Parts: sequence; C-alpha cells; structure tokens
Amino acid sequence: MASASAGFESVRGVVSRSWARDEDWTTLTVQVPGNTRAVVRVPVGEDESVTAPECADRVPTEVEGFAQFEVAAGRFTFRAGVPARGVSRVRR
Repeated sequence: MASASAGFESVRGVVSRSWARDEDWTTLTVQVPGNTRAVVRVPVGEDESVTAPECADRVPTEVEGFAQFEVAAGRFTFRAGVPARGVSRVRR
C-alpha cells in the first residue's frame, strides 16, 4: 500500500491522519482540532531521520521504532526517511 487516510468528526472538530510512502520517505500529515493538543508518533526505521514542523515538541517515547511529538491545534506534516545532504533532521 502506498498511501492511506482516515478521519472523524470529534466534539472539538475534525481529527485526521494521512500518510504516503515513496522509495525513500514516509510522509505523515495530521490535523488537530482547535483548543486541543495531540501526541503524534512517527514511524522511523533504522538509520532514518524525522523532519518535523518547528512548532512540534519532541517528547520521550517508550515505543520502539517511533519518534514522538506533541502539537497544538492545526495541520502538520512530518517526514521520515533517509534525507539528502544538507537537510536538517531530528534523529530517532
């Protein structure tokens, strides 16, 4: 499977998640409704890195194989993979 998406209407608004995969990258996009916060777990393989929005706070995780971030309301895109040279990244 190359991509998938899902969402639902919560009492606070739309919550959604979609992902797409190509040869080198997995791109994860999440939408968090207003007046809420969310924890986002991004799957990260061996020797892969995560690029995350500046406003996403990296938080510790006990789940192996994932990088974990906390975000406020909004739409955010995360990318995990093997980046090209010169691309800033967060190590797993």
